[in-house]
Amino acid sequence: MSQAPFRLRLRTILLVVNLLVLLLPLGSIYLLRIYENELIRQTESELYVQGAFIAAAYKQEIKEILAEQRRDPSGYGREVVLPPDDGEYYHPIPALLDLTADPILPPQPEAIPTMISPDPVALDAAAKLEPVIKEAQRTTLAGIRVVDYQGLIVASSGEEKFASLAHTREIRQAFSGAPVSFMRRRILEEGPPPLAAISRGTGIRVFAALPIIQDNRILGAVQLSRTPRNILKALHKKRHYLIAAFSGLVVVALLLAMFTSLTISRPIKALIQRTQLLSSGRTSEITPLKSPMTKEIARLSDAFVRMARAIEHRTGYIQSFAMHVSHEFKTPLTAIQGAVELLDTHLEDMDPAQQKRFLGNIAKDTDRLRRLVTRLLEMARADVFEPTAETSDVMEVLAMTKERYVDEGLELVVSGQEQVHVAASAEVVDLVAGHLLDNSLQHGADRVEASVSRHKGRVRIRFADNGQGVSRANRDKIFTPFFTTGRDSGGTGLGLSIVGSLLTAHEGSVSLVPEQGQGAVFVVELPEAGAEAGAESDS
Repeated sequence: MSQAPFRLRLRTILLVVNLLVLLLPLGSIYLLRIYENELIRQTESELYVQGAFIAAAYKQEIKEILAEQRRDPSGYGREVVLPPDDGEYYHPIPALLDLTADPILPPQPEAIPTMISPDPVALDAAAKLEPVIKEAQRTTLAGIRVVDYQGLIVASSGEEKFASLAHTREIRQAFSGAPVSFMRRRILEEGPPPLAAISRGTGIRVFAALPIIQDNRILGAVQLSRTPRNILKALHKKRHYLIAAFSGLVVVALLLAMFTSLTISRPIKALIQRTQLLSSGRTSEITPLKSPMTKEIARLSDAFVRMARAIEHRTGYIQSFAMHVSHEFKTPLTAIQGAVELLDTHLEDMDPAQQKRFLGNIAKDTDRLRRLVTRLLEMARADVFEPTAETSDVMEVLAMTKERYVDEGLELVVSGQEQVHVAASAEVVDLVAGHLLDNSLQHGADRVEASVSRHKGRVRIRFADNGQGVSRANRDKIFTPFFTTGRDSGGTGLGLSIVGSLLTAHEGSVSLVPEQGQGAVFVVELPEAGAEAGAESDS
């Protein structure tokens, strides 16, 4: 048996499509957030680089001034406790700001005017450095302030000087000996600027402060601030790449639409076309889908084809059945009608013997109609019979059936294994046996041997009679409804059809065994009670 091709489940396809549709906007938001974070870190790195140059230049000026004044550098500034030197020559400062983890602080407090005078050495060094700072600020657009070891502004890219920044968080932490950076909220007084403006127009400003250290002594600090690049401006500059990315998303969406069309829409449309064939009665043209794509569609296609075949079979069966019923009823009804017309017309001319003969014919045909109606009702019940979970002992049922046929002149001899239970009620087993025994009686049998055996989870009951048997010409017809060779003895031709319907409903079967000797042999098979459960436990 060939292995079924791998097919996705319909719910898997829908789940994947929904996840992709969900991830597209979420992914875009995530990517934009990462990009905005990188813009902030880029600004942080730029501030650290600028601050490192300014700190190095300021420190060099301080050293030269102290050397000119022949002062000991170890006594200048404020002492700070630094971690042990790791021996590394390079000490890069990583950019660590993170929009998702770090808080955005309020705007930085204003510098506080003070009566304290700045250090003279720091003022001399700042005087040489300030023109460089102002010139650099024209290019970098960063706000730059240099404070002495007291926290007083001695050089600035702006106009404020000699005020104190010692109270700010940036300078306090820088004086502890480590570089520090923060994000602070920026207030846009005039609203967001246009994309082409120099101002970046973001609501965040990055602050960075670097200590100026010489031999474990704080000489001062550099504070820098800059707004990170506006994400809209950054995206505007990369609009060509974004257009390409958006085009890619459109292509992905189109591919998803084509994928769902190929895997869902087209197979369903093909099934709809098959329903139209079914409604028009062209069931023979209905075939399974060649490419169902999904397991559910494949199963639906197979089930639909089976349904079409069942409808076709049932339609043919009903047509044939209706034709046979019409024929079987028409014959006795015609005879009854003819007899009634004769009696009505010639009743006074008939002698008592003729009247009795015609009345007898009417009674005989009426009895046949009664038997036909009874058998038709039994057959209708058998066709729609709902199996139950009941089981029965075959030997016990056959023993009761045997007693019922003693008065009919039929001897039933039962043999075989004891305690054989089948997955069918005692009523069903009795009905099956009764119809087979009636069939034997109608064909001249006075003895039937019933032997019971087990075989691979099935129970076989072999009925062998000593009647007329079944000719070769009739072997293929005996299970056809209304076919009978015992019409004169009361046969309706429905008994074996009823047996077949009852057994089919219980996953059983009945078959004729060709025999060369006298009589007919029928074999009935039914599932053994508990066989399925036993098989599962064995596996």
